[in-house]
Amino acid sequence: MISTSRFKSFIRKISSGNKNDEILDARDAKVPAQGLAPKNKCVALKRNLALCQSCSRISSITPEFTGIFEDHTLHLNAAALLARSNLCGLCRLVKCQIGGVMTRTDLNHLPSTISLRKHQTPGKMWLHAYGLNLGELQWFAHPNSVAAALDRPPAYPKITTRELGLLRSCAEDCLLGEGKCSNLHVSNIEAPLLPHRVIEIDDASSANSPSLRLHDSVVDERAFYTTLSHRWGKEVMFKTTKKNIKDFHTNLNFNTLPMSFKDAVTVTKALGIQYLWIDAICIIQDDHSDWIKQAPLMGKIYKNAYCTIAAHSAQDSLDGFLESETAPNPVRVAPCQSTAGPGTICVGIPRSFKETIDCSYISQRGWVLQELTLSQRIAHFSSGYIYWDCPHTNSPLSIGNTAEHSTQASRARKTPGTGANFIEPWLDLVTNYSKCQLTYGKDKLVAIAGVAAEWHSHLKQAPGVRYHSGVFECTLPQSLLWFSGGGSLKRVKRRAPSWSWASVDGHLQFMNTRRARAVATFKLENPVGKKGTLTNSSRCQLTGNASIRKGLIIAGRVRFGAEEFSAENFLRPDGNMTTGFQLEIHGHMGTAQASIDGGSGPWKRTTVYCARVCTIQLEWEESVFHRDFLLILKPLHPASTSFKRIGVGSIYAARCPQWPAAQDFVIV
Repeated sequence: MISTSRFKSFIRKISSGNKNDEILDARDAKVPAQGLAPKNKCVALKRNLALCQSCSRISSITPEFTGIFEDHTLHLNAAALLARSNLCGLCRLVKCQIGGVMTRTDLNHLPSTISLRKHQTPGKMWLHAYGLNLGELQWFAHPNSVAAALDRPPAYPKITTRELGLLRSCAEDCLLGEGKCSNLHVSNIEAPLLPHRVIEIDDASSANSPSLRLHDSVVDERAFYTTLSHRWGKEVMFKTTKKNIKDFHTNLNFNTLPMSFKDAVTVTKALGIQYLWIDAICIIQDDHSDWIKQAPLMGKIYKNAYCTIAAHSAQDSLDGFLESETAPNPVRVAPCQSTAGPGTICVGIPRSFKETIDCSYISQRGWVLQELTLSQRIAHFSSGYIYWDCPHTNSPLSIGNTAEHSTQASRARKTPGTGANFIEPWLDLVTNYSKCQLTYGKDKLVAIAGVAAEWHSHLKQAPGVRYHSGVFECTLPQSLLWFSGGGSLKRVKRRAPSWSWASVDGHLQFMNTRRARAVATFKLENPVGKKGTLTNSSRCQLTGNASIRKGLIIAGRVRFGAEEFSAENFLRPDGNMTTGFQLEIHGHMGTAQASIDGGSGPWKRTTVYCARVCTIQLEWEESVFHRDFLLILKPLHPASTSFKRIGVGSIYAARCPQWPAAQDFVIV
């Protein structure tokens, strides 16, 4: 994928001289949509309620006209849309729907307007660009009284006791029942061991103000409990400390809890469960020794929970998720008048589980991937909608305020297999994880350790059972071939060895080796710690045996992965092209490229070492080409056989390149 900045520059060049083109200036972002004032005062929401000058013209369209309007231009080109997407809520929705298409190599050279077109379904619109219908938008109404009068779904429906009752039925049917959802039997169910600390909810307490306290479990104490998966934000204001833990054991005042925590208590009580686990309360936040003890157990805590409550629409703990107007979808665009009174019309992406995940606040959080991957039963809450997700549902089930059916499968519970069935899911999981954010970078490997332990248990005594710093030995060498997925990667010292993806911060991806043959071998050295087989250390070495040649990075910049010989054989599905360098390999005739981990730097005329890791034979226009996947290395000192990884590379050749005999080497 080309970078956003390059794409903007490219579009400006091809559309220069167009006097009708939109002027990219600050005033476009200052035109607010008319409508109801937001409840939340945060800057992000104010941005969400602002429309740029171009998008504000949508107010001339009302839902009554959806049957007659043929074309409504939002933007004259993609560059204008991208430039405004940080400040305009509607631009952000459009980018979410069609952003990937705007950077496709076969389309990015074509200027195209971004417009709305007539849809066959009343209340919906097509997003049209490049001559194609690329996605859908839908009219919503706010508040609920106006929604009924206009026959439009409410933008932010409320979750009531009715919906929570339906959720309880789904949970009970999954775990205890004999209905469609369950393949279990009541007699086989045993409550799990309680975590060290849980929030105890008094059964007899009021639903509006339940009685709470922090409970320390005793040895072998078993009971069902729920967990909360939420976004901390900059800081959780309500948390357990060494100073207040004694008071919390006596009483946790429900009225002082932040809104997300209150909603989690309400849902837990509605499910008929007595205990709730929230990380900010059940781990002492200013006691590092307590965190060291509890963090490795978090994977099991979520896996054994009766249900995980996923607060997708809460920006942080201060936001609620049972009644939420804070999610970025839908966006208010125009006032309206009906028999029910004045209100506001909204535009949003049709509600489905896919939309929930794509527009989710918690999906940006690194710890959440582990929480939702390991949880067996999940109640996803997203702006008035509930989606039930358990091992017996093919796709998450919409409960109560019914959303559109989605074929989007849950991202959770990908069961690892063996061989390629283990390698590919693990690389996909790491790719998704790299897109997430962590408050503390040092948690990079800790926040995925629970998933690694679960997947490790599936390997049992199979070859390649060892794991270190985010890499399973059985996934070598494929898991070494990572590079930027867009933007630059930042090397973090002393967190992981240079060969591990965990040694960098930033969105990364892996080269497409699905049909390639490995021609190098690698082995983890001393990866086993004193107390187990899952360890993390920046000092772990990787021994390898591969053919190595010298190479030279030259000044020319290239789009790494965009060679003329079928770029699709380079990128994995949904992969992105990124900026790289031309590479000359001594003794080779072919097209060679390199992606350097640090991105742009003083690499001009730099000598590197290229280790041949995998190879593939490609057919293109009745010709056969050979492609090698390379690790780009730098020796620790001249004539050393110990290296640091600095990137990856690729070489195409019409004939199978001749490589020297394989040699032993070490990567630190």
